[in-house]
Amino acid sequence: MSSQLPDIDKITQFLTACQIVDGPLSGGIQDGYHLNKQSYDFIYSETTGYAIIYFLNHYRWTGNDQFLHYAVLAADFLINHLTKNGLPYNFAIAGSEPDRRYFVFDNAICAQGLADLFLVLGDPKYRQAAEEIGRWLLTMYQDGDNFLSYLNEFDQIVDHPGTTFADDRGCLHIKNAIAFLKIQKISSDQSWRKTAEAILVAGLDRQNTFGGFPLQRSSHEIFSHAHCYVTEGYLFGYLALGTKEYLRAAERSATYLTTIQSPDGGIYQFNQRGQRASDATAQAIRIWQTLDYINKKKHFAEPINRGWHYLKKMQYTSDDLGNGAILYTRGRFGLRTPIGFTWVAMFTGSAASICSAGRILIEEIY
Repeated sequence: MSSQLPDIDKITQFLTACQIVDGPLSGGIQDGYHLNKQSYDFIYSETTGYAIIYFLNHYRWTGNDQFLHYAVLAADFLINHLTKNGLPYNFAIAGSEPDRRYFVFDNAICAQGLADLFLVLGDPKYRQAAEEIGRWLLTMYQDGDNFLSYLNEFDQIVDHPGTTFADDRGCLHIKNAIAFLKIQKISSDQSWRKTAEAILVAGLDRQNTFGGFPLQRSSHEIFSHAHCYVTEGYLFGYLALGTKEYLRAAERSATYLTTIQSPDGGIYQFNQRGQRASDATAQAIRIWQTLDYINKKKHFAEPINRGWHYLKKMQYTSDDLGNGAILYTRGRFGLRTPIGFTWVAMFTGSAASICSAGRILIEEIY
């Protein structure tokens, strides 16, 4: 298997190079490296939350304390910048100014990471921060599986209706259930679990007859990255709660993903056309492999192998700071987007851990 995978050590080296190590933004993770500009755009709160989990899992699998240190740096960055509305969308690298939009999904990922770190270290500040974010998420929760997408602090507007990925009531918010389940695990309050279950139950009827999850209830368009987020919510929900309906939703969703895999192994970004997305491809692999472990069969072995073939070709190798990154997309004519986003690298590393483990790793579904 290892010969089929991208170089995971290089992925981890790329991610550590993306972490700020001193100054007011110490611990924050940059969004991604632009190969042409040879620079980063900003510190991204969501990927900093993901990084806590990535480094924490790397610490679990390797026993190397340095990865625990990286996880702590990321978590402390989030705590140092936590507001009454959670974490801002991003921070300018020059000047440290935050973008004062507060996205629900991004904050749910940050809560996940903080809750995971509390379980390892037992420091109450991580539990308190996770619960504080969770309480803000509840102020943005509408009903069923519906969330307002974000608060814009500049104008105090919280309503952002529409049909796109970032608009209110999008399918991606079903994955917020993972954050609530993780907060419940570190809390004595069972209402967190009840909220998670309400989200998961309500979201089941979003799935179309082909197994896909459209971006919005009012839309037929499927964005594979968001579709995978929903699937991860149901897969984690099944592993944590044992609810068979969640497993069936994840299985139908995983089968749908095989229908939008391109001949080169990448997952199409939108429906069954156009460019392929590395983030959705890595997500699909960890979904497929986890389901094969659950069902004790190799039903998805062939699409998994094709997915790895694609991702290996998408790894960037050079002598600059982007070395090891997984490039974001590949277009119609084989051209690769010249940017390596940090979350794409994390999802790829996570998928590799699952495939190499030979067993279910609920820790790697995030």
